[in-house]
Amino acid sequence: MALAVAGVAGAVALWVGATGAMLWATLAPDERSLAATLLGPRAALLLLATVALLAALAWAVPRLYRRWVLAPAELADQARVLLGSDSAPDLPTQPGADLQALAQTLNQLAVQRRSCGPTWRARFGWPAARSSKSAIAWPP
Repeated sequence: MALAVAGVAGAVALWVGATGAMLWATLAPDERSLAATLLGPRAALLLLATVALLAALAWAVPRLYRRWVLAPAELADQARVLLGSDSAPDLPTQPGADLQALAQTLNQLAVQRRSCGPTWRARFGWPAARSSKSAIAWPP
């Protein structure tokens, strides 16, 4: 996680530096000296604004990562366990309405699959559980 925050901080610092360099390159020599005179005393304010932006990103990136990357990955792992076993517990409550709806749908699918019984699965060649690589036990 610290590596992700450091990567975002580096990307923002690179972006701010590149933007400043592009802006500086478009100025004539007399404009550059005027800009340096005007912005010199306010450099601390620009640095403070950049640090505040980095702090906001450091706060937001882990939360966004948990919500949009880790939560779906954990749901996929839990779904593999649920659909690969007849005795697995239902999927827990998920963050967000979209993942919650998917978890409820997978729980309903597991209930339907369990209600089929072992004779129905044996008739169609569906084993009770498959390897962990398959989310749904499918006929071979």
